[in-house]
Amino acid sequence: MNQRKLGSSDLEVSEISLGSWLTYSGGVAFEQTKACTDAAFAAGINFFDTANVYGRGEETIEALQQVVAAGKARYLGFSEWTPEQIRTAIEIAGTDLFVSSQPQYSMLWQAPEQEVFPLCAEHGISQIVWSPLGQGILTGKYRPGEAPPADSRAASSAMNYAMQLVMTDERLQAVERLRPVADEAGLTLAELALAWVLRRSELASAIVGASRPEQVHANAKASGITLSPDTLAAIDAALGDTPIKEPTPAPFARTGITRR
Repeated sequence: MNQRKLGSSDLEVSEISLGSWLTYSGGVAFEQTKACTDAAFAAGINFFDTANVYGRGEETIEALQQVVAAGKARYLGFSEWTPEQIRTAIEIAGTDLFVSSQPQYSMLWQAPEQEVFPLCAEHGISQIVWSPLGQGILTGKYRPGEAPPADSRAASSAMNYAMQLVMTDERLQAVERLRPVADEAGLTLAELALAWVLRRSELASAIVGASRPEQVHANAKASGITLSPDTLAAIDAALGDTPIKEPTPAPFARTGITRR
């Protein structure tokens, strides 16, 4: 597992990280959660994403209190901030407080590239991106005109409430066009999608979700893969006009500045 430096900090984080939104906060049982976490450690993953709003708080807050009390919380990051919010925070707190930005970023959602990536890079802030597989769409498990697999996130009432934001016929058709590109490169669709986001030097890590240990190991294989210029051009051709490229707030993100 390759590691990358996290912003201006002295931390090294694994290129692939394990997330817990929609999964370990209720959609995935405890034993599966433990198995996936153990698999992540075995695969060399040292970065785990969680937040106090996952699972509506409970034990997470207590755990964070213990981490702070033990002196283990050393750096801060933010998620889905607009360029205006980032600039204002830097003006107030300086450049040393924040080391990571966590935007949505994938082949299908390229919006942060134009403004957020260069602004953060200028101030030593790395990207730790969420949904690099488009909530599973970019794995190829969902096919146009077919019902979601019974064991998939889209078929789970506990985890599928945000799927309607990403699962459209246009995007599913784009993924179908990516299949021969992945085959030509000798990669799975998931490896292709993760290698595509990791091609950007601004990234420190790509957060993936998993409900089974084998998914963790499969995603970890993307670390270290370099896509050729021909493959990158073929990806662009296959995607066409499907991706969101203009600066666009992610779903549920808040814009504007609140001042005291």
